[in-house]
Amino acid sequence: MERLGIGPDVACARNTRLVYGRLTGHAGVCLGTLGPGALNLVTAVADAYLDRAPLVALTGQGDLERMHKESHQYIDLLRVMRPITKWNARVSAPEIIPEVVRKAFKVAESEKPGATHLELPEDVMAEQLDARVMIIGILPTLTDFDIAEHNLSANPRYKALNDTILNQRGEDIQIRIEGEETFETLANSIVFEAACTSMQLHLQVDPNDFALYWNTAQALSAPLLAVAANSPFLLGKYVHHETRIALFEQSIDTRTEELAQQGVRPRVWFGERWITSIFDLFEENVRYFPALLPVVEEEDPTMVLESGGAPIVASEADVVRAHELATEAGFHVSPTGSAGLAGALAIRGELRRNDRLVVVMSGVAR
Repeated sequence: MERLGIGPDVACARNTRLVYGRLTGHAGVCLGTLGPGALNLVTAVADAYLDRAPLVALTGQGDLERMHKESHQYIDLLRVMRPITKWNARVSAPEIIPEVVRKAFKVAESEKPGATHLELPEDVMAEQLDARVMIIGILPTLTDFDIAEHNLSANPRYKALNDTILNQRGEDIQIRIEGEETFETLANSIVFEAACTSMQLHLQVDPNDFALYWNTAQALSAPLLAVAANSPFLLGKYVHHETRIALFEQSIDTRTEELAQQGVRPRVWFGERWITSIFDLFEENVRYFPALLPVVEEEDPTMVLESGGAPIVASEADVVRAHELATEAGFHVSPTGSAGLAGALAIRGELRRNDRLVVVMSGVAR
């Protein structure tokens, strides 16, 4: 979660969560180990208390049975935190965890905001509950505030991607998912896509076997999805058993409603046929979907080609080798550069040198 501060630099983590609370009005969370680790949070907790910034501090603690003893790294954290928190408690049994956590956040954010603190003894945290871990795709606790443009990562690349998709649409993104209930909204950013996060496992295969693996994965996707569906809720609505597919497809859709009705392909789809080579996918992408973020360099490759020169590439050896691999695979590179190969970032054109066809591209993945 964005609001949770954990990191090797305790001061940086605690101050980051403090600023989060000040800017958003939602409680940031700091997590510290027992003893000295917990004491490192005191400055941030006191600052939040004095500045009325919502903050929930979680600290470790030794076992309950050794709190009355002189024990290694045991410090009475409840007494330390009492003067600088609005509410301060020890989790003495696992059954009360949901209740005390809700209270900690409610107190931190309500009326005059400030800091709260929960102490987590080791033996209590190690106890077993009559419960099971739930593997969930879309967090049921997700709110409108979470899925908003101000939560977009600060990297300029994401801002550019967001603006490009919206500019191609020329209007806000309409999301409508019909299931047990109907979820419908207008989004002015692509941040809804972030709700579709999932764990991904990547399998590296021999290029000659890629088509077989791809086609097999496509064939198995439906039964695997039926077994693993785990995202029924979206912003309080009970929609599909697996909502991420529809949400992902619609949240970054560059088509207007009119283009969708005309049958223009969405950027997120399962494809149209079985493939015979990895190059089928590159060719399909370039044919149907214009690039969203072009590769930008100071050199104008078109002018260089027209003057008889060769645009800058990673190295001619890499380019020639990429073409040889494509030729061995039976792939023909068209004069317009209508496909990518060997992980090329962008194909710029072709030229002949010493009777060898050289594919000119901005870079080759090694």
